[in-house]
Amino acid sequence: MFKTVEKEHFGKYKEIFGKHKSVSIFNYAFDSQIGKLEVDNFDEPEYAMFTFVNFMFFTGKADEKEAEKIIATFPPLIAIIAEDKDWYPLIETYFSSKEGIRFAQQDRVKFSSDSLTKEYLESLKKPLPEGFHLKKITKSIVENLPPSLRAHIPLFFGSDESFLEKGMGFCILDGEKPICMASSFIPIYNSKLEVEIDTEDDPKYRRKGFATAACIALLEFCLENNFSPEWDAQNEASVGLAKKIGYTEKEKWKLFYYIENK
Repeated sequence: MFKTVEKEHFGKYKEIFGKHKSVSIFNYAFDSQIGKLEVDNFDEPEYAMFTFVNFMFFTGKADEKEAEKIIATFPPLIAIIAEDKDWYPLIETYFSSKEGIRFAQQDRVKFSSDSLTKEYLESLKKPLPEGFHLKKITKSIVENLPPSLRAHIPLFFGSDESFLEKGMGFCILDGEKPICMASSFIPIYNSKLEVEIDTEDDPKYRRKGFATAACIALLEFCLENNFSPEWDAQNEASVGLAKKIGYTEKEKWKLFYYIENK
């Protein structure tokens, strides 16, 4: 049903993606022509999907008659993001009744950074516990990041060098060991920085304010350099942190994915 668009023709189809054009991950990948674009019709497409790494952005008017045929083309192991929320129940119905797969959906919250201020961020600062310190990520730090903090770097940057060139972040260190990081999830693009927060899963690092401290440093950098820090929360902890540091809730949405049982 879907046909693959050659990369040199991507620009012809961007307008049909509507709300997706406000998403920094979509814009970066689409404009850089580093994903896969598929449409149902080259001349006058009604449906389109753009796949980049483990995200798929889908657009098109929800049509119950066409839904099953269209959803059947959605790939496994990909975060399915439908522009029109009318697709949500159609996707849920199709995959919930399908045998041989494990289907999941994730409630997410998109936040606005318009309410962030340097003054409020400054008021939240607290001294770190003894032995811990905050640093901007450098070559030596990024090379020593544990797997739990660096998973997005090879996926979206390709290499440590590319991360240092096209992204940035701040890290909390326990002595010389990186244990918490606030950084750009993808390359900074069109003055937008997609915020990623990761902390080592160790009880001794929990509830110590490390994520807050790293976040404040990253957001201050953004405000000082006219970057828009985009925040999209995937769980209650992320929602709570976003509100704590001054973000305001903008929109609730869902992503879907499924895994085929072998």
